Amino acid sequence: MEIKIEDLLLEIAKLRKEIEKLKIENEQLKRENAMLKARLGMNSSNSSFPPSSDKFGKKKDKNRSLRKKSGKASGGQIGHKGSTLEKVDNPDFVIELPNEICPHCAANLKDVKVEEVKTRQVFDIPEIKINVTEYQAHLKTCPHCNKKSISEFPENVTHNAQYGANIKGLILNLNVYHCLPYKRLTELLIDVFNLKISEGTIYNTLKTAHTKLEKVENFFKEQLAKSEVAHADETGTKVNGFRRWIHSFSNDKLTVLTSHKNRGKKAIVEAGILPNFHGILSHDCWYAYDCFNVTHALCNAHLLRELNFLEENTELKFPTKVKDILITLKDMIDSGVEIDEKTELDFYLKYMFAVEQGYLEERIHYPLDNTQVGKGKKKRSKAFNLLKRLSRHADVLTFFLERDSSLFTNNDAEREIRNVKIKSKVQGAFRSDLGSEIYCRVRGYIATMKKNGQNQYEALKSIFELCDIMLPVIS
Repeated sequence: MEIKIEDLLLEIAKLRKEIEKLKIENEQLKRENAMLKARLGMNSSNSSFPPSSDKFGKKKDKNRSLRKKSGKASGGQIGHKGSTLEKVDNPDFVIELPNEICPHCAANLKDVKVEEVKTRQVFDIPEIKINVTEYQAHLKTCPHCNKKSISEFPENVTHNAQYGANIKGLILNLNVYHCLPYKRLTELLIDVFNLKISEGTIYNTLKTAHTKLEKVENFFKEQLAKSEVAHADETGTKVNGFRRWIHSFSNDKLTVLTSHKNRGKKAIVEAGILPNFHGILSHDCWYAYDCFNVTHALCNAHLLRELNFLEENTELKFPTKVKDILITLKDMIDSGVEIDEKTELDFYLKYMFAVEQGYLEERIHYPLDNTQVGKGKKKRSKAFNLLKRLSRHADVLTFFLERDSSLFTNNDAEREIRNVKIKSKVQGAFRSDLGSEIYCRVRGYIATMKKNGQNQYEALKSIFELCDIMLPVIS
């Protein structure tokens, strides 16, 4: 059979098209494979995954933590003031142990003079017992006008039988701060105090505290809006099976938590703090914070974790360079090194150059995929998306420009919302929107009082007492 040249050329052209198609598919599969491999390598040191999600396998490099070894042994250091339990001079009770019979020869020692008294002390809690206080209002008939009158009960005594501030403060402390669910809380009160309290009473106590703390929370919001530096973050939770967001706003003295069905600008505006705040705001680059007139300070801990990820899973060079610059700058500030304008400019330009070099590297390693179809933005690499955030030079280096290493991370805000996750794991999800709002308001009050060195139990008791609710001293 004779084969024509024209047919061969057509066959070659067809095969070339097939080869080109296979090349494109091969490139797509390579990218997808690399992405899936990288995803398997994600952990708490190179992503936003929590440590609890880490697998049991070994990490590629254990030395990824931002914390550096101090070189000191664990435990108390030389010169550390210990807190050993010491005997007191005036014990509450004394139990004498007479020595009346000689253990060696059984002689009577009753009339023998005591040469020395050896003492040992036991510290313990006395038997816990509920005290009942009865208020007796006197009813009298006036002999002059013949009308009856009765003396007034205290304002906080409104029922024939009710629980006092100590019990209510303990309920708040155990449920909100120590995350005890209703059932376990009732069991503890029965076991320790022999006190039977219904779950309805616990809920009403929480609800009353939420109402009474409204003005206190508004005061905290006003003070936060006036502060020079604040931290903000958000985390998701479940309320009756639906997604809800807990927003945190805080500084070194105050904390406010709010609950909202939205994560974005609407929730932040309704919280009522950032629209009136014009200082430095530390956050994790969530887009909604860019809507406000503030000086931004991006969380470098997030950026360093993503740089770690690229360093471990790609051949890109810029992650190491950028990481070294950021850590060097932080070390300089922590050590108190004097930084003049020239040094500041040199490091600023060095950082900008490293980021620009990163863009060039990214284009070579991750060329734009023109095979994607459909409307919208084309999917970009993790490296490109990180470089976009790193390109906000002034926002990333705010900690350096302000000479304040506390702005290097947003850990202050993350600590506030971490308790929401603990609560969810121990107690489960919220059952109502009001339940999440109660938790946020009371937890914010507790966090604020602890930051100011106040006893949280005394603070929680003050909510239900006749005196004013305890407030922190704001200088």
